[in-house]
Amino acid sequence: MRSTLIAILAGGAALLHLYSAGVAPLTALVLRPLHLALLGALGFLRASDSEDRIRLGAALPALGLFATCLYLVSQNEQLVARAGTAQPLDLVAGALTIVLVLELTRRTVGVAMVIVASAALIYGLAGPWLPGLLAHRGYGIERIIEHLYLGTEGIWGVPLGVSADFVFLFVLFGTLLDNAGGGQLLIGLARRIAGDTPGAPAKTAAVSSALMGSLSGSAVANVVTTGSLTIPMMKRAGFAPHLAGAIEAAASTGGQIVPPVMGAGAFILATWTNIPYYPGRSGRGDSSTALLRSNAGGDSLLGSAR
Repeated sequence: MRSTLIAILAGGAALLHLYSAGVAPLTALVLRPLHLALLGALGFLRASDSEDRIRLGAALPALGLFATCLYLVSQNEQLVARAGTAQPLDLVAGALTIVLVLELTRRTVGVAMVIVASAALIYGLAGPWLPGLLAHRGYGIERIIEHLYLGTEGIWGVPLGVSADFVFLFVLFGTLLDNAGGGQLLIGLARRIAGDTPGAPAKTAAVSSALMGSLSGSAVANVVTTGSLTIPMMKRAGFAPHLAGAIEAAASTGGQIVPPVMGAGAFILATWTNIPYYPGRSGRGDSSTALLRSNAGGDSLLGSAR
């Protein structure tokens, strides 16, 4: 049951983003809440320790987040008309969304990020009682909820927008290519490039992680796919276990900035600096520039592997 529901949600997310990208673009306050609703529900279900049963502790927050996101989608036009005059139901849905996003973060990332986010919220409330340069006039709970939930500068801001507009589609493309055998092809190509040169296993890790990064855009996924082969290979060649792990981690981290599928950070930086990701639109920066920079990082890693 759980695996079936996860497959349905994942398929729905893929269809939603393909529709928005290729058929009819959706507005920010429609696409981004739907993106969070589907992937947030997936996050709660995947974080559950149950094998195939849907536990109540995963189902309730998933349904709650889904409901609050759908509420915003249904009210997005009315929100424009009544800007600055939030209704009680808007504030309740906003508060619930904030709590559920923090809980989703705790389950998927860990408590450290929740502490940082909670400290930022407390800082907004506690401004009048803080000393020196930290002091400010403070913000009420209603204003914080309005800012985080009812506009595109809080939860629905640039990071989530980049995830919905770019990252999901590129990760989907990379996953399809990897499952079609592209990952093994790239690892084999990397082994042919490294050959029998000094430090060949480490060079294989660097090259294969760079190539795999062009598909996955994720350092973690990169380590899981290429590291399962390259780390044992480096250990058999005489590399210390901690050194083999460090080489693979560094190579995979650099691999996530190799175009076309790059990590979310690259898209966020491009959005904030207004530098286009797609090549040919501006001479200031594009994917070819990122490729040169990622190659420079790879060259330094290859040099250290000799």
